[in-house]
Amino acid sequence: MLKLPAVVCDHGTGYTKLGFAGQQLPSFMFPTCVTKSANSFLSDLTYKSGQDAVDSGQNVIYPLQNGIIQNWDALQQLQFDCFNKFLHITPQEHEIILTEPPMNSPENRERLSEIMFESFNFKGMFIGAQALFAIFSKAWDNQNNLEHTGICLDIGDGVSHVIPVYEGYVMQHAVQSVPIAGKAITQFVQDMLSRREKIQTDIQQKIAKIVKEKYCYCANQALAMEFMDFQPIVNQNVCGVNIDIGQEAFIAPEIFFDPSIYSKIHETSIAQIVFNSIQHCPIDCRKTMYENIYLSGGSTILKGFSQRLQNDIQAIVDSKNLRGITVNVKSHGLQRTAVFSGASIFGAKPEFKDVVLSKQRYQEEGKNCAREFSLVKRSE
Repeated sequence: MLKLPAVVCDHGTGYTKLGFAGQQLPSFMFPTCVTKSANSFLSDLTYKSGQDAVDSGQNVIYPLQNGIIQNWDALQQLQFDCFNKFLHITPQEHEIILTEPPMNSPENRERLSEIMFESFNFKGMFIGAQALFAIFSKAWDNQNNLEHTGICLDIGDGVSHVIPVYEGYVMQHAVQSVPIAGKAITQFVQDMLSRREKIQTDIQQKIAKIVKEKYCYCANQALAMEFMDFQPIVNQNVCGVNIDIGQEAFIAPEIFFDPSIYSKIHETSIAQIVFNSIQHCPIDCRKTMYENIYLSGGSTILKGFSQRLQNDIQAIVDSKNLRGITVNVKSHGLQRTAVFSGASIFGAKPEFKDVVLSKQRYQEEGKNCAREFSLVKRSE
């Protein structure tokens, strides 16, 4: 019988990326949300999911907050559509790869295993750290060689994480969280535009998101010089509205590097956070971490972001007189879908079959066997 590829499902707080192992890019990418249904999971199929839920504008539920599952019923509704409406699969013919944020609990893994094996009847599953998969994604332009050590800056929708990974294991004690992410950039752009442009309230956020993705960039010089040199981009048609793109183009992304212009609670730059995380790692692996900084998330593809981050971290390193340290921020074209892309290439590797948790083992040993997943072959 022809072996079917594993399903890859990356649930982010803002978006879900969905497809099969071996694909460089997901087949589907849609908002991680559903509309609220009156009855329990699958007893009422009148709910909507993904973009349909967003467009409905009514009782929209986002099952994840800061990457952690908060509403399991809503997640199962979304997953039902993932497997039936989008992929059109028979789950018992596939394994599934799921992704998890740092600090995900063993209890969450147990519950996911119950859903995957008992509700959907997958024949095998693997749960992997988003940071590790983001590092794996570089293998698409690295002759398919999987790197297992590095530090990942993952900028999501509502929160950013800095996650060191050593030999495939997340160094949980050195993980850092930053309460500034993609949504904050969008809001900053929206606030600046609304002060200057007459835009209908119901499309302000949509326009701000487009402006962020198309026009924003990270300044690589002193802001005073940027203000002097900047020329507005006038009369741009965005969603049918003619607007001028002003200084929000470079000021909004600056909140990553100078959060004080946005928040009075969190004022530590993203470069300092990365530095702090590496300094919490064992001294014998810090040099490797500085040389292998990986990016994940749509905001990291802003023009100039990777170079600015590298320059700022190198400046901190030099100011501390850390000799022999060269900072290397690794960017590539898959950052928006890095977690999915890394999980996908991992699922297509021969060694995947050695580490996947089978339904048979789950049935024999119970859900406790899903508390930990490893890249090392399971003992029989």
